[in-house]
Amino acid sequence: MRRSDVLWLAGQGVLFVLAFVVVPRTDGWFGRIGLPAARPLGWMVFAVGGLITVVAMLQLGRQLAPQPSPVHDGQLIDTGLYGVVRHPIYT
Repeated sequence: MRRSDVLWLAGQGVLFVLAFVVVPRTDGWFGRIGLPAARPLGWMVFAVGGLITVVAMLQLGRQLAPQPSPVHDGQLIDTGLYGVVRHPIYT
């Protein structure tokens, strides 16, 4: 793994901790919106994003890697979700 890959992964970890550990709401839940319908809507969006992520990971197969550098001897996936969106896992 290259040094730049490690730095990107570390940066994502820091942002995650800031967003979900350091700055939680006072009522114990994550997030900042207090509308009654916000939580169910947020969970639905989260579930759809999670499903898209799992499907995209399965479509990548052995080419799935935690670092941003491409896998050695990898090939471009342009079918399934990757035929519609370049980076569906970011959803």
